[in-house]
Amino acid sequence: MAETFQPGDVFERPHPFTLVVEHDHDPDAAFERWRPGAWNVDSAGEDVLTSCTAMGRVKFTVVSIHRPPGYRERVFFKREFTTPEGKRYAPGRLMNCITRKFRKDISAFPFPFDVEQPEFNLEAA
Repeated sequence: MAETFQPGDVFERPHPFTLVVEHDHDPDAAFERWRPGAWNVDSAGEDVLTSCTAMGRVKFTVVSIHRPPGYRERVFFKREFTTPEGKRYAPGRLMNCITRKFRKDISAFPFPFDVEQPEFNLEAA
């Protein structure tokens, strides 16, 4: 039987992060920040290499579940990220998707990737 989600349910899993350098059009003001996700770094033919710098965590909190007439059930949720350095931040957006996709999202990142610098991984699993 399929899992039923309730408002207030919390799910957490490992999440890839990439260390990027940003400078807002001023190279002298460059700074590094952690960006959630794994990114395509090389593609040769049909093979695509996807990687991240290190692993952090992502927490999903269920806000509400709705099934509008004529549509599939949707889960409304918020995400909170924890960078590999342990800094927490929440984008603040209320997100939603169908229940089936939410079930996939809370279980694993959607595609395979390599971790370039596992020594930076957040201590928690």
